[in-house]
Amino acid sequence: MKSKLHAVILAFLMVTPVLLNCGSSVNAQTTATTDIFVGIDVAYGDIAAIKSLVDEISAYTNLFIIGCTAISQNAARLNDMCQYLYERDLSFIVYQEWPLEYRFRQAVVSNWTETAKNRWGDKFWNMLPR
Repeated sequence: MKSKLHAVILAFLMVTPVLLNCGSSVNAQTTATTDIFVGIDVAYGDIAAIKSLVDEISAYTNLFIIGCTAISQNAARLNDMCQYLYERDLSFIVYQEWPLEYRFRQAVVSNWTETAKNRWGDKFWNMLPR
């Protein structure tokens, strides 16, 4: 039931911009393209289930948020998940929870973030504080 509800909501969000533009007489040469991102946030750590979900939704979404610290705080799992998303041409955001020892971990996170930017380019959206 939940997946059907999510599908209906996503379909509505994807169709609404098209409907809003119907009937407008704008010169095609002056029309600017706007990137619209529709996606989901997954907050559980089952990599196989997440990959299956990605395969299911990648035809009608373009943004994925990795919202589980079981993935985001494990470099091997995180790199695997990000590479999978990248290969399916999805933009993605990685949720990072800042622990109390943030000042000491900042250099480690910063190094991973720089590597991610270089590896996945504009598909990786850096939402980490500076």
